[in-house]
Amino acid sequence: MTVKNSLPRAFSDVFRDDETINVYSYIRFSSKAQKLGFSEVRQLEQLNRFFEQYPTARQVERYEDLGVSAFKGKNLKSGQLAKFVERIKSKEILPNALLLVESFDRISRVGGYDALELIISIIQADCAIYTLFDNRLYSKRKKDSSVDISLIQNILERANDESRNKSDRISDAKARNLLKGENGGIITKRCPFWVDYADGKFVLNEHAEAVKRATELCFDIGFQSIAKELNQEGHPRKYSAKTISNILHQHAIYGSYIAMEWDAGKPIQIKKEIKGYYPELISESEFHRISAKLKERQDPSLAGRKANEFRNILRGLVFCKCGSTFRYHSQRSVYIDLVCLASTVGKCAYATPGKGVRHRYALVESIFLAYQSLIPFHQIIVKTDDIKALEKEHEEISGLIILKEKALGNNFAILEKSSESAQKYILSRINEVSHELDKLKADEHKLSLKINSMHLASKSDFNVVEIYRLLLTERGRIKINNFLHSQKIKLIINPIKKKFFELDIYHAEEKLDTIDVTPDGYTARYKPHLK
Repeated sequence: MTVKNSLPRAFSDVFRDDETINVYSYIRFSSKAQKLGFSEVRQLEQLNRFFEQYPTARQVERYEDLGVSAFKGKNLKSGQLAKFVERIKSKEILPNALLLVESFDRISRVGGYDALELIISIIQADCAIYTLFDNRLYSKRKKDSSVDISLIQNILERANDESRNKSDRISDAKARNLLKGENGGIITKRCPFWVDYADGKFVLNEHAEAVKRATELCFDIGFQSIAKELNQEGHPRKYSAKTISNILHQHAIYGSYIAMEWDAGKPIQIKKEIKGYYPELISESEFHRISAKLKERQDPSLAGRKANEFRNILRGLVFCKCGSTFRYHSQRSVYIDLVCLASTVGKCAYATPGKGVRHRYALVESIFLAYQSLIPFHQIIVKTDDIKALEKEHEEISGLIILKEKALGNNFAILEKSSESAQKYILSRINEVSHELDKLKADEHKLSLKINSMHLASKSDFNVVEIYRLLLTERGRIKINNFLHSQKIKLIINPIKKKFFELDIYHAEEKLDTIDVTPDGYTARYKPHLK
């Protein structure tokens, strides 16, 4: 017996429980052979199940294009869908209208942007669309529809590509499995190694603690160091840098199941994401913070770190006046130099022809550390429980900002290629996401101010010796380097001649000092660290 429910949660922004929803349903398949198969039965079953479960929905009309292709738009030229679109244009549809369809590829498989304009015109006419395949509602009345345009566009483009390449539509068994997964069922018992399938559900196992630990360590150290740390901690299995990389790139760590499109045995794009499928170890916003951190480490100026010999606390922070980075260069001798990369290939304007620009690393580091009092090192050493709680909240907001910025970027990309009629709708979504983003950034700023004020209050507990304790261990040096990057520290060396140079030290946009260095020593021009 089918259980009768109130409207799906997604409907609450659009329809009230006591309102009658006037439903116009639509089914379509391309070949007559499909009429004898599962396609028609599947679509009819989905429609019937919807009306049985939600009695406030009343079917006004059903439109059927059986054996009609949507690839070249035949259903829009002479099919039943064309009649429905004409009724919308003539404003003949009833209020509280809802178009019920299996998926957008039932409506159209023509080129993505033409199809997008059609879908948007239906939504703009105040006719909501509900796709049964993924249980999503699209409506101009929704409070939060910032990702809808991107999602619709992706679905339509995929449908068009599938038809153009004559690829078969997803098998009925897989389609049912995905639908089952979205409704809380099990698609496959295969799962990530930190999850077990037991008693009909997924549960975290003995490896989950190590995976969670890896997500915490990744902000301070790289894959190889994380693997080394986990192996030293004695977890049930051994880890390698490759394993850590695979873990941190998996959506499953925040509980999502990803169904991929495959081509020639290789995954080419995400077909569907089912959130909440696995037990989560971290939040989605935390996952995007991790992704942003991993992407940041791909910066060429940060290349070359080997975790088992990390010594350079100024890695990625020292630049030549020519604009090139200085690299940490260890020779067989006891001395370690910073070398201008451009000068090694004859492209540094400040280098003596035929020679590289190099200066002793220990000298540059010691000069920089003389200015430690002007840099808030207490933030990484003195932390109360209140500060830790606020920083956790700040991290969550930072992750949400990354999510919204991605949604905004996707909408702008679509806007550039959309027609004038579609642009109006997309612009409204852009404004909506921008407003949400502004609010998140304002909240982030308030939290930052509060955290900074609490750090200042705890600064009296800070002892400079603690900085030098961090310098004694590899983990401590990596922690200092990450902190200096977060503070936007920058050192610029202006070569004068051999063993003579000027060193400018910046904290964010503020210039702290200029230091003149000679073989006899160095002299600070402004001496703010001595005041």
